[in-house]
Amino acid sequence: MSRLPINFRPIGLRTVGRRTAPATIAFVLVLVLAVAVTLALGGAHAAAAAGPASPSPSPADGSTLENAAEPTVEAASGDATAPIDPALAEADGTVRVVVGFEPFDPETVPDDVVAARQAHATTAQEPLESYVTETDGVDLERGFWITNVAVVTVDTDRASLEDVAALENVTAVRTDDAVATVVRPNADSSGDGAATVTTDEDEDEDEDAAGLDDMRVPRLWDEFDTRGDGTTVAVLDSGVDADHPDLEIDGWKDFADDPSPKPVDYDGHGTHVTGIVGAGDGSGTHLGVAPDVELLHGAVITDCEERCVGKESRILAGIEWAIEEDADVVTMSFGWSEYRPSVIRAVENANGAGTVVVAGAGNGGEGTSISPANVYDSIAVGASATPDRIAGFSAGEEIDTDDAWGYHAPPRWPDSYVVPDVVAPGIGIESTAPGGKYDSRSGTSKAAPHVAGTVALIQSATDDDLAPAELEAALEGTARKPDGEPDEPDTRFGSGFVDALAAVDAAGDHARVSGTVADATTGDALEGATVELVAADGTTVETTTDAEGRFERYGLEPGEYEIAVEKPGYETARRSLTLEADERADLEIVPTGAGEIDVRIADAHFETGVGNATVRANGSRGEYPGTHLENGNGTYRIADVPAGESYAVDLRAEGYEDATLTVPVPESTAGKVTTVEESVTLQGDATLEVTVEREDGEPIPNATVVLERDGATFELDERTDGDGTVATPVPGTGDAYTVEAAADGFTTNAVETAPLEGGASASATVTLSESLLAVPGFGWATATVALAVATVALLARGHLGRE
Repeated sequence: MSRLPINFRPIGLRTVGRRTAPATIAFVLVLVLAVAVTLALGGAHAAAAAGPASPSPSPADGSTLENAAEPTVEAASGDATAPIDPALAEADGTVRVVVGFEPFDPETVPDDVVAARQAHATTAQEPLESYVTETDGVDLERGFWITNVAVVTVDTDRASLEDVAALENVTAVRTDDAVATVVRPNADSSGDGAATVTTDEDEDEDEDAAGLDDMRVPRLWDEFDTRGDGTTVAVLDSGVDADHPDLEIDGWKDFADDPSPKPVDYDGHGTHVTGIVGAGDGSGTHLGVAPDVELLHGAVITDCEERCVGKESRILAGIEWAIEEDADVVTMSFGWSEYRPSVIRAVENANGAGTVVVAGAGNGGEGTSISPANVYDSIAVGASATPDRIAGFSAGEEIDTDDAWGYHAPPRWPDSYVVPDVVAPGIGIESTAPGGKYDSRSGTSKAAPHVAGTVALIQSATDDDLAPAELEAALEGTARKPDGEPDEPDTRFGSGFVDALAAVDAAGDHARVSGTVADATTGDALEGATVELVAADGTTVETTTDAEGRFERYGLEPGEYEIAVEKPGYETARRSLTLEADERADLEIVPTGAGEIDVRIADAHFETGVGNATVRANGSRGEYPGTHLENGNGTYRIADVPAGESYAVDLRAEGYEDATLTVPVPESTAGKVTTVEESVTLQGDATLEVTVEREDGEPIPNATVVLERDGATFELDERTDGDGTVATPVPGTGDAYTVEAAADGFTTNAVETAPLEGGASASATVTLSESLLAVPGFGWATATVALAVATVALLARGHLGRE
């Protein structure tokens, strides 16, 4: 991201005279007296680490801080003496103090905000520089612009703190307080039963840490083609092991009294936090949120004998350094307990310079928070055990701005607000440890770097130089909460669990395609379908559908796309689509199966096609209906069935017995549809019993029976039995049948039945007359001819006799 050049010159020497009206002096003296009484009663602020701790820890466990109280008012410029920290009342010998000056007016911020703040600090601190130059026993260590303060050492035997407090523009003199970060090395337990576990390098195959999966980070890497490249994150902590195989440190600064020119970790906490931001996957697990980010580390928590603490001046120096190094994000997993006004300006100025400030909310549980996380302009991060459950130790509270900050709060702040802003994984987080090892720790200390890495990914994925407010809005606007939680921010979830993928999508001008893929016939969701999107320039991206047939593809450039959906057993479904910037297209794609089944259904008796059947194929995707083909003579086509599986084909027709076929459909090849042909005959579901008898009622055995319907005939396979009876199934289609019977020595005869309905039983009796001439072995024609010949012979004989 582009930055304005920073040229903060050393504060020069200039003496400024001042005159104040007597009434004003009297008023200010009264005000200062009231402040002094208030401070004496108020006591000192305690500081709390971002590692797990109880709301009111005791010194025995190394969790308390040594912070003096902030003054409740600031002195206006003039002859009045600014408030002095009560902790300095008994100061003896040389003491190190922080001198506060009038803050920069945010209402008059020009375009070059950094230069303006630097100029303001230079002007405000000039009286102090002049005093230091002219006074023995007073040394100016450093002046800051990130918040308008300077660090001074004063030999109280030779110089007076009161004189310092009386300088023009000075608003407060206080001790250079300490902050805590970890309880003790490798003991950052969660309070939820998660202890620190240290391991050597793991040889397992690459996988993603559970927290990254929950935040949808690996998918973000793939779909937006970024892992944080082009962005910079500054980690301010206890130092870092730059020789760790999973870490590449691009910038280092040690703010200890005796700084190390090479990276060193004074505790181990800093190496772990840094790894969460940008470690690689040498352990076999992807650990860092943004592994391609440029990593800076500033060692500001460097006093780690009994417990790790860092002085206020070092914290401020670290923030300034991060900004001057052009960091997109600075992350801090430490803090002061309660509310620390000195960091308000530091956070505000960092944001003004384009640097996002991320901080752990603290581990004191409900009703607590720490600074700088509880500064309205920072991104405060709570710790979650899962996306739906917040760690018990995670801090959170609703802050009344006036009660908490008083006049220190900028006028633009709301009357009240909630900490945390968002939550991220903070239980049992595996990350890098000194010595090339890995360990698992818990705390909001571990949640904050998850968010810092996410901010880097958001900035990396867009060409725009996003302001801190835009980046925070993307995080909070896309964070998700479990069902039943309030829509508005609350003290446990804040705005919700960070969804890195959705945040990146919301921040940029990318297009997105989502939708469902389902079987065209049954509507069954198609899991594992490949959705390929090809841009006009040939760029190809793809995704796959989930168990519900859903797909989503983020990070698409605006333009024209050809979409192809492929699923084994289906024909490729194709769509064309034009996407505009920020468009969210939702599609429904319904591929058709690459198989079809043709079934010819014939009457088992008459061998004619059955044209009124219902045909359905049942497969793993549901039911596929068949259609009677035009002029198909009983042929039905079951189209669009997925290839590569077997189907139970059910056949139903009025007047016939139901039937089921098992039909395997082979895989399709070369994009062609696979057609399977089957034939089946259906038996009628009605019964017709035929009796053949003589005119006198005697049964005629061994008679043949022929049935005729609509011009089609069939002869029964069996002949009448000894009772002259034969039964046969026939289609109960509501049709009448013609029953013809024949037997040797009898004349053929036929009768018509009544209409026969499905499942019915009916009977028909056919009566046969004996033949006039029973000539064995001859048919009716032969018998007729013989009868005619005999008649002629008789007539001739009678005529001849009369002759």
